[in-house]
Amino acid sequence: MQFEFQQLNAVYIADGHHRSASSARLWKSKSQTESYAHYLGVFFSETQLRIIEFNRAIKLDRPIDRNVLVSHCKKYGSLIPEIEFKAPVTQGQIWFYTNGIWYCWTIEKRYTHSELDTQLLNDLILKPLFNITDLRNDSRVSFIPGIRPVHQQTQWVNEGRADILFVLHPVSLNQLKSIADSNQTMPPKSTWIEPKLLSALCIYSMQA
Repeated sequence: MQFEFQQLNAVYIADGHHRSASSARLWKSKSQTESYAHYLGVFFSETQLRIIEFNRAIKLDRPIDRNVLVSHCKKYGSLIPEIEFKAPVTQGQIWFYTNGIWYCWTIEKRYTHSELDTQLLNDLILKPLFNITDLRNDSRVSFIPGIRPVHQQTQWVNEGRADILFVLHPVSLNQLKSIADSNQTMPPKSTWIEPKLLSALCIYSMQA
């Protein structure tokens, strides 16, 4: 097994970044003792990995001004109202649902560069329009994994639990690796990774 891993140029953490970081901090806090040097993980070939989008449902403090939203989006690309939803077909295309209407927003390439759609959404919509600056702790933001059927996601809006639903294109594996290689981090909840293994409760002593 050790020989097999020596043949790899790199291993990437696709899921469980916080658990990995917490385990590393615990190990350092315990003077890097051997008993804290390991934690449970599983390795997959990238050909077995599937990356699914994490969408955003936003509950605002006041009703959306449709004209302001539409005008703002058109500054950065084309915005087309649609009768029914079609999944985003490329990076830089974001669909959103509000007041019973779907919109397909295609951001111009001069704004996208190599940015993740999750970051574009933050920079172009959530921060300037809704003053959402801390995704991790802002109670107005809910994250919905793309494995849920879209009609279940739109229920958040139809039932009043959210005012607007943003549906994103999944992050590509090359984007994930590029961000890791350049020591950058993704916005919270940028990827839903499969397969996910079922596991039992693991208990170990916290005493050195």
